[in-house]
Amino acid sequence: MKDRGLEAFVEAIESHLTALRGTPHTLAPPDFALARGWHDAGVGLATVLCGIDRADAQSGPPATLAGCRKHILQLIENGATPRRRGARAVPPAAVAALPAAARLGALVLAVGRLPASLAQPLRERALALARTSATAAQLRELDDDVTAAALRALPESLRRDLERQAEAATTRQRGRVSEAALAAARTHFLAQQARAHFDLPTVLG
Repeated sequence: MKDRGLEAFVEAIESHLTALRGTPHTLAPPDFALARGWHDAGVGLATVLCGIDRADAQSGPPATLAGCRKHILQLIENGATPRRRGARAVPPAAVAALPAAARLGALVLAVGRLPASLAQPLRERALALARTSATAAQLRELDDDVTAAALRALPESLRRDLERQAEAATTRQRGRVSEAALAAARTHFLAQQARAHFDLPTVLG
């Protein structure tokens, strides 16, 4: 089944680029992936079109949507894009299929669910990495720090409940695997649940 909302989103971007360039424009696969990532993350169409206009004003009609990325990210950073009502979070499997810039864009929006003191430095790092060719090591480090922030932000009652669940699950395996492996499993479980609680996508892919 086609996603009519995504189709309309892409068609509007293509029409806008066509009007600016004076020639029919179709998004290439990398640009389509960027558009899909922003659409699924809840970035409003007006924000994308405004970012395209800013790119046009700075350096003339953009040849690609990727060429407008920094302007769109600046608008997101400045709070121009609240999450659309009813917009779905990007499922982890879908996020992994997106380009790194789109995954980072999704994270920029998602960290807003964390307390501001934790969200702001993560948002700034994600935006900075989105403007460069981020390495796997940089993305892994950001993912680790997002997980740590999610764990810090968990309500204490929920944390205790999750710790009890993790302990109960690993107790059944005691004697079959090492204590170190059990401790690692509990840590992994808590990390997964913390990210899921705040609906935080990963960026490493």
